Amino acid sequence: MHPDGAVVELSITLLDKCKSKTRTGKSSLHESVWKLGRDVGMYELTTSTLSNCGYIFAFGGKRWKSNEHPNLTLAQAGVTKSGDLVEYSGDFDPIAPPVPGAVPSAGPGAPGSIEVKVTLQDITKSVTRIQRTSPEKCVWSFGEEVGMTGLKTSALSHGQYAFRFKGQQWCSVKHPTVTLAQLGVAHGDAVEFLADLEAAAPSRGGTGGASRVELQVTLADKIWARSSTGISPEFKSWTETRQASLDQCVWRFGEDAGMRKLTTGPLSNYGFVFHHGGKEWRSNQHPKLTLAEAGVVGGEAVEFGGDFEPVAAFVAPSPLVELHVTLLDRSKSSTAIGKTCLEKCVWRFGMEVGMQKLTTSTLSNNGYLFRFGGKQWRSNQDPNLTLAEAGVCKEGEMVEFLGDFEPVAKP
Repeated sequence: MHPDGAVVELSITLLDKCKSKTRTGKSSLHESVWKLGRDVGMYELTTSTLSNCGYIFAFGGKRWKSNEHPNLTLAQAGVTKSGDLVEYSGDFDPIAPPVPGAVPSAGPGAPGSIEVKVTLQDITKSVTRIQRTSPEKCVWSFGEEVGMTGLKTSALSHGQYAFRFKGQQWCSVKHPTVTLAQLGVAHGDAVEFLADLEAAAPSRGGTGGASRVELQVTLADKIWARSSTGISPEFKSWTETRQASLDQCVWRFGEDAGMRKLTTGPLSNYGFVFHHGGKEWRSNQHPKLTLAEAGVVGGEAVEFGGDFEPVAAFVAPSPLVELHVTLLDRSKSSTAIGKTCLEKCVWRFGMEVGMQKLTTSTLSNNGYLFRFGGKQWRSNQDPNLTLAEAGVCKEGEMVEFLGDFEPVAKP
């Protein structure tokens, strides 16, 4: 048997109503099962407000609920070795009322706990939920429990988060140990988590004190274009000379050089790739990489490109199928045929067949609609939707893309 601190690789099933996904994940045995669930996509599962948006962990024929066992570790659940099969699903049962005379457990429902209204504010959307917790809990631990880490952050802040309460704001990098009680959060209060999109202050001996060098920076873009042979990628690039400090974060330097103008993909959560000396680094895997750590010296050439690969390893995709696509653009339409695997994100497939050429609206944050089988999905509301999740299942299916002209839904 492994000691509790050992790291194991588990086979994980994400069970979502009538469909499921299989993934692998690594975790220490003394790590919370809910932290592992968050890391592998548990928050993508459908759940219910009856359970306060809770989840269920299953292993060895037993089940635990996040509302009843918020601190459950893998070891406590009986997981002992790599290869064990565990399962996550949404909780659709009402939270059980306390039994009269029973001694409450030391969890979110324990005496002294408070109920807080939490808003998770992302770039284009927000989600609000009610959560019970201890006022002595660290703000950022509480944020992880309610889904803070699902927010899109910025390389400028090195992936940090912000907390708002009563018109004031605290940043995780500046206040890493602050608790809810210290900030005055009480029962019934409303709080907000959001990504910190501001540049982190340079550390002692950091960018402010290091000498600057000149680098040749190439931004290599990949766009999809229609030709007589179908949809194919076209490449364009531009190069310029820029100054940088070698202890500067690669992605901060990239943003200064115009990296954000590059086309990227939803599978990578819109990440980027840095190339130098025959090697490459992905922003999702190396968010704090500095130019010096990548081996860059003055006068050298570096390159940035969009990332189109999945953030984490996934199950091998199914065979390619051929789909018939209609692109509806106001008073005209065009058709295309695209080959793809059913696990592909709907919007990435749309980019491959020319979706980005459709007219859309700033009201929807330049979003798009996908239609299939009498249903439709919006890119603003379902950014990670796959073709399989939309019900596309066989060769020859007919799907539609069009621009979204409706305002982004308010919470």
